[in-house]
Amino acid sequence: MGHIIRLFGSLKQTCWKAASNQIVRSLCLKGSCMDIGYCQIGNPTIQELLSEDSDIGASFYSETPLAFVNGAARGLLMQELVFEVDKQLHRKSTLLLPQGREHYLGDTARHGGNATFDWIRDKTRVEAKHAKLCFNARNQRWQCIFRAIKEDLFDELLLAIYSPSGIFIFVHNASLRLSSQGMQTECSGKNLCLGGPAHELSPSQALETIFTKLSNHQCQHIATILWG
Repeated sequence: MGHIIRLFGSLKQTCWKAASNQIVRSLCLKGSCMDIGYCQIGNPTIQELLSEDSDIGASFYSETPLAFVNGAARGLLMQELVFEVDKQLHRKSTLLLPQGREHYLGDTARHGGNATFDWIRDKTRVEAKHAKLCFNARNQRWQCIFRAIKEDLFDELLLAIYSPSGIFIFVHNASLRLSSQGMQTECSGKNLCLGGPAHELSPSQALETIFTKLSNHQCQHIATILWG
C-alpha cells in the first residue's frame, strides 16, 4: 500500500501561514527536500485550473457518466480507455505496460524498467494525455489544456478530449506545436492548449473549432465515444 507522510505545524499553532512555514522548513532542513517553486493563487495557471469548475462549464457536465469523478480518478479511467482503443486498433501488435501500472490497465504483459511512457506498442513508446473541455471565465471561451508533455520520453502522443458530448481521441502530429513553460519546462514538460472562439458559450461549437485545428495539423482522429 506504500508509505504515508504526515507533516504538522507546531502544537496549538492556529495561524495557517505560520504552520505552513514550519512545514516547509521541516521539509527543507530536516527532510533534505528541495523547494523548487512557489505559486500564488492569482497565478494565471492556477486560475485556469480553477476555471474548470466554473458554473457555466459545470452545468454542461451534470448528466455525463464521469460528472462526479474527481480529476485524478478520471485521469486513470481515461488512460485505461485510450489504452483499450489503441489495443483494438492494433490487434496484431504487442502492447506492453511499464512495471507497476497493471493495477489500472488490466493483465497486459509488463515492460521492465522505470519507463516514463504509458505503454509500448511493438517498439513504439506511447504516451496518452487527456484534457477536459472547460469554460475559462476570464477569457470567455471553452478550452482544453494538455499538460506535462515531455517530448523526449515517447514516440507517439495520443490526445483524449473529455467533453459534455463524449470523448474524442486523436494522434498528435509534431506540426501542432507545444508551448513551453519557461524555467519549469525541463521538470514539468510542455503544454498544449486548444480553444474555441471567444464569447462562444456552446461547447459543441467550441469542439468544432478545436477539431478543425487538429485536422489542419494532420492530427488523426482515431476514436469517438459518445454519451448515451
